[in-house]
Amino acid sequence: MERIKKTPSELLDMMHKGESLEFDEFLNLLKSYGELEFYYNSTKFGVLRLNDDYSSGKDKEWDRTKDYYAIFLCFNPNKGVKYRTLEDFAQCANVGNNLLKDIWSEVSDLHELSALHFHGYSGTHDHQWFGEERGPAVAPNYKDYH
Repeated sequence: MERIKKTPSELLDMMHKGESLEFDEFLNLLKSYGELEFYYNSTKFGVLRLNDDYSSGKDKEWDRTKDYYAIFLCFNPNKGVKYRTLEDFAQCANVGNNLLKDIWSEVSDLHELSALHFHGYSGTHDHQWFGEERGPAVAPNYKDYH
């Protein structure tokens, strides 16, 4: 039976109750909320929706057309990889040799991104420390970072 489409606030409430989210629900929550973390094989990962022009003060208002998405290891965000669009993220983000969308049922403990992990390494909102940009043709491989 297919789930009824939920609003971002309903998805956030489900997450707080410890209910599992489908991958498309996770993407909807990421698009709306923008800062999440989860565990896969006892390793914590973070995901962010970012906009460097707004964060740097270049833009006074958040322009959603300039958003990009990043996934990173929480213990070392310098190893993060960014994606130009949510669609690129959905199709290409991976952990180890597995696409995130394919192992989503094995992900646990989804919740808001800890401020410690978000600011702990750069101390600012400067997101330039994320690694290279990735698109549909190339997905990151985190196995080298363990």
